[in-house]
Amino acid sequence: MRITPLGHCPKCDARSVTSLIESDGTVSGTTYHFSGQCRHQYLVKSAIWKNDEEEKRSLGAVMIMINRANQVLVSQRIGGQFNQKIQFIGGTVEVGENSKRAALRETREEAGIEIPGTLPVFFLGSFDGTKAEGDYTMHVYVCQWMAPEIPAVHTEPTKMGPWYLERLDRLLDYNVMPLVPKIVAELQDWRTAR
Repeated sequence: MRITPLGHCPKCDARSVTSLIESDGTVSGTTYHFSGQCRHQYLVKSAIWKNDEEEKRSLGAVMIMINRANQVLVSQRIGGQFNQKIQFIGGTVEVGENSKRAALRETREEAGIEIPGTLPVFFLGSFDGTKAEGDYTMHVYVCQWMAPEIPAVHTEPTKMGPWYLERLDRLLDYNVMPLVPKIVAELQDWRTAR
């Protein structure tokens, strides 16, 4: 068995995530994080990680696109446990990427938006939740879009409705995903501090 680099830690963004590789080149199934910044284990080829208390959680990333008029880009889910609930851009962190890269990738895949490197992306926070498949943690990022319109494309019509802008202060008037109220409260504090 040999130890080889895997990529970034999705929890603390350290580069010292390693993978145990068998002599025939197959991944053994568990990757270990030795950086000392955090002590999380990750199961290879899944979005599952185990914390120090051995709790398994899936890890996801969210990108909140907000314009200067305090409008956020949202869509309505189609099907599944969260059918008809309002959501932000987001999805699963894949093996070998950190949560910020996952949020940027999901923004491209779900909304067709390529965020320019010159536009700052801020880490808002880490939020824990539960769904039918188990517990999860979402790392949430914010992109302050400079133009009044955010050029989103409806790329996944079988999973969600079209993207549209909704005022941040009205978002909780709708049927929203479970973590949205906590995220909106943190986002309002973030906007006030800026």
